[in-house]
Amino acid sequence: MQIKYKLLPHQKQFIKSTANTTVLLAGRGAGKSVVASFVALLSLLKEQRIIVFAQTSQALRENLMTEIRRRLDEVIPGQYKYSDSVQKITYKKGVIYGMSYENEDRCRGSTEISTVILDEVALASPTLLSVLTFCMRGTNITPHIYMMSTPKAGGWFNGYIKQNADKIDIIRATTLDNSFITEEQIELMKQSTPDQALLKQELYGEIIDDATQGALFTKDLFTTNVWNKNDLYAIGIDMSGAGVDYNCICTRRGNEIIDIFKKQICSDKDIVHYVECLIAKYSSDKLCFIAIDSAYGRGVVERLNDKKLPVIEVPFGSSPKLTQYANKRTEMYFNAQKYISQEGLVGFNDELREELEATRYILNNSNRVALIPKVDIKLNIGHSPDLADSFALTFVEDLVSKGNVRVRAHELSRKLFD
Repeated sequence: MQIKYKLLPHQKQFIKSTANTTVLLAGRGAGKSVVASFVALLSLLKEQRIIVFAQTSQALRENLMTEIRRRLDEVIPGQYKYSDSVQKITYKKGVIYGMSYENEDRCRGSTEISTVILDEVALASPTLLSVLTFCMRGTNITPHIYMMSTPKAGGWFNGYIKQNADKIDIIRATTLDNSFITEEQIELMKQSTPDQALLKQELYGEIIDDATQGALFTKDLFTTNVWNKNDLYAIGIDMSGAGVDYNCICTRRGNEIIDIFKKQICSDKDIVHYVECLIAKYSSDKLCFIAIDSAYGRGVVERLNDKKLPVIEVPFGSSPKLTQYANKRTEMYFNAQKYISQEGLVGFNDELREELEATRYILNNSNRVALIPKVDIKLNIGHSPDLADSFALTFVEDLVSKGNVRVRAHELSRKLFD
């Protein structure tokens, strides 16, 4: 069977690679998902067993599997079967299993897989490759792993590329290599990228030094001594889930962190009691708000509301005020960084400083600024950035007294959930 397509040079090189592991290291929009569909097509025509991974189940169904089916309809229309419920394509003895990084364990137990295709693999967990290699066993199996991704600062993928550069076939491409992308689209990408380092990564597919790439809180931010300009304060509370992480409370008065609390096992009653002690110490008149992560903090929210305190319940994944950010959590961290850069802030302990320095940002698949996953931070420093989250919560709003703070806090909570 002869198939004729007009492919970009780097796409042709990727498809023709005979290495056991081939990586397309590319900028956004360089045609990574398209070339993945061609590899899947050619492998299925050989009646191989194939696993394809996408970022999310939605991206799998709407993008990658749709692209693969488009190739199949062009070459073998009506000759294959597709199951939408399990994201599976069969053709004669060949089969494609569609999976996402949201549920990586689904591949466990699979055998006799000849080809693995990993789209945007930098978003996968660092253990996925080790799991997949055990799936690629069986008689007459010659395993091939195809990876395509834009590099991600602070993640495992950058390190993997550096460590294995002489063992794998690395093909590089930039966004500009895709002749189908217009100049207007490229200009929009440039405008949405916060700094030049991230632009090199996202547009040109370059691996930037992880020591500085995407860093929000650099060491020099913590060296400036300032005079406390504001006697108003806010309390941020990040609750743990079932004692896995830590319950953290950070109290910030103007330009100074005045209290830090961290405890792994702690009841809602204990948290509320500690907050009441803080208020008694620093004055209820000076309290602007108490911001609480809504994921595990609902019980504390209810108890503090019963005491008529100015509580803001913050869903970290809720919509930000500025659409350039992926969610509310990202926006709060950037609010904190901007405040420290402009006003200075003192009172950091070593652990909070470490968590903030480990927190970095990327551009997500919607071209919005997002923080790197907590799991990546945990791999770097050994624990979740719970203290940093409680600190960031004190920047959900400005420290400004505006009339009835309890009514205002209630209105803000309602907006965040709407």
